[in-house]
Amino acid sequence: MIGLNSHRSICTFAADGATWDADYPVTNLGSLPLARVARTDDASEANTKFTGLFSGTVGMRLLLIGPHNMLPSTDPTYRLRLYSDAGLSTPVYDSGAGQPVWPAVYDSLSLEWEDDQFWTGAYADAQVAAWDSWLPIWLDQIYLCRGFRLELSDTSNADGYIQAGLVEPAMGHQFSANVGFGAQYGFRFRSTSRESDGGSKAFRRRRAPQVWEGEIRLLARDEAMARYLDLLRQNDLVDPVAWFPHPEEPLHWPRTVWLARIVDPGLSTLAGPRRDTIPIKLEQVL
Repeated sequence: MIGLNSHRSICTFAADGATWDADYPVTNLGSLPLARVARTDDASEANTKFTGLFSGTVGMRLLLIGPHNMLPSTDPTYRLRLYSDAGLSTPVYDSGAGQPVWPAVYDSLSLEWEDDQFWTGAYADAQVAAWDSWLPIWLDQIYLCRGFRLELSDTSNADGYIQAGLVEPAMGHQFSANVGFGAQYGFRFRSTSRESDGGSKAFRRRRAPQVWEGEIRLLARDEAMARYLDLLRQNDLVDPVAWFPHPEEPLHWPRTVWLARIVDPGLSTLAGPRRDTIPIKLEQVL
């Protein structure tokens, strides 16, 4: 699934009665770079919420929030509501309160009884402290809406506030064909090292973006044109998209879902009668 039809450029973010830091306003959620964060004034539930209002009615199935500073140990939660009117008073979707920001990421069979994470299956704080953490929300269908309200709850946040670099609302598209076997994914390591005359090494650690490269084979040509070719034309190498390589595997979303930019993937292939094979090559936005 890819975050086709981003609505961020037509979305106005507002504090919804909450107090956000004047130096890191809620409007920062709508633009890059990710380092220009939005930050709440404190971690009270009254101040950890915001709204997004679109300039018109849009189809929405996806919301991606991050990088954020919420850690698994404090059990942060969210509630998302979508509305059909500009006044945000007529709901068309409600996730319900208490949805986990950090769901289980380990199958219970993969952990030992003595493991601190045996009962939760979630990450430990130390495991996520050095990476960009994203909260992915993938809805059960596309909802027509004029805006949304997101309420976060993390009152025990060690920083004393919640912050995030971007909110990406989008329609999203789940391709009708699977990714072909042989797709490759991992990290592009950027750390450097210097070796002394005696052979010891000194390292400078730099963040490593995730990368993904593969093909979707024998995709119906109408879908390849209307969804993929149009995406390349509109986004080029510049505008990012949300990337969900395995939407059916929420266990791995904290590992595999990120904001991506297209890397020149090469050319599509006429693979058969009204069937195309499309190449996808992506790199994580840091």
